[in-house]
Amino acid sequence: MKVSYNIREEDHVTYQLFGAAHSPRIQNQSKRSRRILTITYCIIGAVFLALGNYVLAGFFILFGVLWFLFYPSYLRSRYQKHYKAFVKENLSKRIGETISLHIANDQLHSTDQQGGSYVNITAIEKVTELKDLFFINVNNGVSVIVPKKSDKRVEGDVEQFIQLLTSQYKIPLEQYLEWEW
Repeated sequence: MKVSYNIREEDHVTYQLFGAAHSPRIQNQSKRSRRILTITYCIIGAVFLALGNYVLAGFFILFGVLWFLFYPSYLRSRYQKHYKAFVKENLSKRIGETISLHIANDQLHSTDQQGGSYVNITAIEKVTELKDLFFINVNNGVSVIVPKKSDKRVEGDVEQFIQLLTSQYKIPLEQYLEWEW
């Protein structure tokens, strides 16, 4: 079975954001930054409170509480902006190109404008499904991004292709259909 599709900038950005959202290092860094800055602002507020400057104390304590409440949304927009710039800078030549995937001789073959490659089916760790994308994760850390819907689908049904891959070759399918950045 063969499937061909065009990849968009949003597909690459979603892949990067999904990886960041599931990275223990990034999650720990986010939690640490949120706590440290909140505590710092509240300590500065407490110092001003002890010095009798109630206006500055209230300002810093309020800012600490607001920081704690709104830091997650600030961080989400910051990561989104970062990864959009990253994709534009480093992956711009891959945006809009047609990628073809097919399975032959227990190998997943991928061809695009730069050339082709193949991966043994046994090297595929899992397939991750999001609302609009599939990621075929290989054990060396590389993933193949496969959009469910493409603006310019050339051939094949992506859902059937993934079903074949997961059922016939017993590759685990992880579903995150409700995941959103």
